[in-house]
Amino acid sequence: MIESDSIRTEVQFAAIIDSLPIALIMVDRQGKIVLVNAQAERLFGYAGAELRGELVDILVPRRFRGNHADLRTGFTRTPEARPMGAGRNLFGVRKDGSEFPIEIGLNPMRTAQGLFVLSTIIDISERLQQAETLQQARVALALNEALQESRDYAEAIIETAPTPLVVLDASLRVMKANRAFYECFETRVEETEGKLIYELGDRQWDIVALCKLLEGILLSSGQFRNYAVRHAFPALGERIMLLSARRLAGGKSRPEMILLSIDDATERARVEDELRAVGRRKDEFLAMLAHELRNPLAPMRLAAETIRATVSADPAVTLGAAVVGRQVAHLSRLVDDLVDVARIKRGMIAIHKSQIVLDEVIEAALELSKPSIEEREHHLIVNRAPLPIYLDGDMDRLAQIVSNLLNNAAKFTPKGGEITLSTLVKDGHALIKVRDNGSGIPAELLPHVFDLFFQADASHARGYAGMGIGLSLSRHLVELHGGSIKAKSGGTGKGSEFVVRLPLHEVTASPAQIVKPAATEGAKTATYRVLVVDDNVDAAKMTQMFLQTHGHEVRCAFDGLSALGLAQEFKPDLVLLDISMPGMDGYEVLSRMRGQAGTAPPVVAALTGYESEAGMERMKQLGLDHYLVKPVAPEALLALIASLG
Repeated sequence: MIESDSIRTEVQFAAIIDSLPIALIMVDRQGKIVLVNAQAERLFGYAGAELRGELVDILVPRRFRGNHADLRTGFTRTPEARPMGAGRNLFGVRKDGSEFPIEIGLNPMRTAQGLFVLSTIIDISERLQQAETLQQARVALALNEALQESRDYAEAIIETAPTPLVVLDASLRVMKANRAFYECFETRVEETEGKLIYELGDRQWDIVALCKLLEGILLSSGQFRNYAVRHAFPALGERIMLLSARRLAGGKSRPEMILLSIDDATERARVEDELRAVGRRKDEFLAMLAHELRNPLAPMRLAAETIRATVSADPAVTLGAAVVGRQVAHLSRLVDDLVDVARIKRGMIAIHKSQIVLDEVIEAALELSKPSIEEREHHLIVNRAPLPIYLDGDMDRLAQIVSNLLNNAAKFTPKGGEITLSTLVKDGHALIKVRDNGSGIPAELLPHVFDLFFQADASHARGYAGMGIGLSLSRHLVELHGGSIKAKSGGTGKGSEFVVRLPLHEVTASPAQIVKPAATEGAKTATYRVLVVDDNVDAAKMTQMFLQTHGHEVRCAFDGLSALGLAQEFKPDLVLLDISMPGMDGYEVLSRMRGQAGTAPPVVAALTGYESEAGMERMKQLGLDHYLVKPVAPEALLALIASLG
């Protein structure tokens, strides 16, 4: 009978330690493994039979094994419960050879068979990864008391764990709670054991959903992890606790039980909230930065275009205007890319699909990239598919993708190099290929070329390195269209090729019905009255001068109230309205302007440094006709005016 009880006890002990979420390994005085629980098997990737009888050194990286043997010998001379290697970085090695950081608690066990050491092992990889933001560290589990009999093993493990643990019976009454539980919640044994879980304290665990989860474990032999409870605890104040539970199967002499662990996640949640707040402030800063940069860029761009359009015999003036125009356009693209990156990271970027022809995308991209290619004197070859290719996509965003690839090729191809742009249909998809004979991409860097802010060579010698945004942005935009993008290269000095793959669109309209960008170059434009409303005096006057050089009658207002009066007097055909103005902002000006009595209302176009979906929607509700983001391309402004007729 005694032998039968001993066997039953051993079986119960094995079941209990296998159910614990803690890796346990027991070794003898010689360092040979005699016991391994299921969690340790999963942690190291071995089956228990593979480890039992082996030296524990098999789980230690080779470079540490010599020192580990000395530490093990020292421990057997003065055995006492303590963490292993205090102050040192400890690592384990899995069956597949991979290493990972661990914490180990050592606990001597003196039995009739001699001295054994029970080790608790925790994989701290995730904790180390989050250390900078969460600033949390979990102390290593340590067994503080020598385990005398096998029936006491489970209680000793629970008692010494630093995480509050509770053992419940099938009726959800507390059978046992560990020291960490009593210390954390400042309660006593007589107030806890024998009580229903939802009766504890001020009934802080009286949560219907929690009770259902616990009851469900008993019915389904399952478990749950990280159920969050937010509560104002008497001893702790407002806290967030993560509860995890697992069913411990019963036996002939032991009832079913539930092991419940309680992890205080308050600090972690606070840090995550702070990180989200930092993210919001960063996004707000980027929006404000974009606005502040776009405001001065707008008059600069129009000034350059006005000078360029003015006949001048001085080649220095002509060259200066062209340089300013190109550099302002480049700065504008950088600002747009920064804003787009912030939107993508928040999942807020939007595309507006319609049925389009790929050739129109290519034309728009070539126009955008023309300055970069001409500046480096590259030879550009364009190979178009023999038949029109139809897509369901956002014209502007697709042109942005192709332009980014062309600009990237221009940056990393030596002066006078060759760039080839090709379009074709293959396997039911449209392919866009951009190939160059430039500096190429080393094989080890190819997997990272689409990473945000990645630069293959960030040295100062690379004057065209950029910010590492364009390719990452292109990948996200391609994926939003249901496509893919890949980079190829033979290596350093062997050029590179980028291939965009997009789904084809079944044509539902005749080619004549598909909307194409309106052509304005060479068209005779009628004269219109234009009212420019902007508190930035330079921007307003420069817009006025530019439009006047194209034959239009233009007036300026530098605040909302003046704009309303001038609108009634001047009766403009078009109002270019800034949104962010002190006093009466653009929203109020538009609302009042639409409410003014008189002749037919003018066409109103918002002209703003902010690019906001919410702002655009609000302006539309107030009767806005067009929404333009500074700095507006001169040709886009002229196209808008041409559309008035």
